[in-house]
Amino acid sequence: MDYTNMHKLINYLRATYKILDEEWKKSVQALGLTQAEHHLLSIVYYEKITSMTKLAQLGLIDISTVMQVTKRLTQKGLITIEKDERDLRVSYVKLTELGAEKVRTSYEGTLKLQAYIDQFIANSEENKKFMEQLAVFQQELNQHFHGREFVEWVEKSSKRDIHGA
Repeated sequence: MDYTNMHKLINYLRATYKILDEEWKKSVQALGLTQAEHHLLSIVYYEKITSMTKLAQLGLIDISTVMQVTKRLTQKGLITIEKDERDLRVSYVKLTELGAEKVRTSYEGTLKLQAYIDQFIANSEENKKFMEQLAVFQQELNQHFHGREFVEWVEKSSKRDIHGA
């Protein structure tokens, strides 16, 4: 890839992420959460119960960060942490009912970015096909860099109804 294309790729991807990041930050702050807290709560919501290690793997974050964030979530009464009776080195995370309610509430609104994408898709069949191809590319890209387990989890969790889960 030449410099011009790499320059565009970096800047357009970063700018798109900034749109999502700012909207996400504002929406979860209204619930008294940070983005890291919301991200981990959402993973636990779909997993029902998960180890700290798996939470780090699925969240694509360091285990020390998981430990810090889960400590805050415990203090807020949103999760519980239980030690494995057979192996005390392993801890499992579960949502409290308050934590589950925060996750469900967090997905009630529509982000402006999602609304834009929905409108873009509605404009033409060509746009719809492009977005489908983009989704396949993102899936393959993430499988290459983050592994099959991560992609399988994203696909599985995306099929669950947030209010019926």
